[in-house]
Amino acid sequence: RSRRTAWTPGVANSAAATVGGLLYGGHVEAPAQGVISSVQLPLLGAATPVQDAWLGHGAATAGANAHGVRWQHDGDWLFGVIDVADDVVLEAAAGDAYAGLFDALRSTGFTQLLRVWNYLPRINEEGAAMERYKLFNAGRQQAFLDAGERAFEGSPAACAIGTAAGPLRVRFLAGRRAVRHVENPRQR
Repeated sequence: RSRRTAWTPGVANSAAATVGGLLYGGHVEAPAQGVISSVQLPLLGAATPVQDAWLGHGAATAGANAHGVRWQHDGDWLFGVIDVADDVVLEAAAGDAYAGLFDALRSTGFTQLLRVWNYLPRINEEGAAMERYKLFNAGRQQAFLDAGERAFEGSPAACAIGTAAGPLRVRFLAGRRAVRHVENPRQR
């Protein structure tokens, strides 16, 4: 289950059933708030910060791995965050971030990657004779292949959104059971 609500500092992550979420239009320090993660994007048409929260069924368990991936889960759903400094080679940074993501999925048993949000600073600028978005994709696709995951057909829903500054931010939602794909004939 997910919900979108107004955000109140100190309250958003206090519910035992909150697995994780994305905060738009506000800022929260990473360690103090678990995996309610700030997204540095301007709000359109809203005066107060809002959050997308993923709700679980019980108390959440938090963890982290050596790759810098932090996550929280309720036994059914896992929400994770990865931030990689922007001063490194972007293709390698994307590959490292996704290698860490796949390591987290294997080590926790949440092997079904459901959704990924990528926030890429200066997404359309040129870097190493190629657009930064293309460099990011090359690193991400190689990490999928290296992990034995489907990089194309059957890959999880994902987006890459440009930001003005900051690190490469990867957010993800995973589960224990395989997803069922539903065709939407109205979406083309």
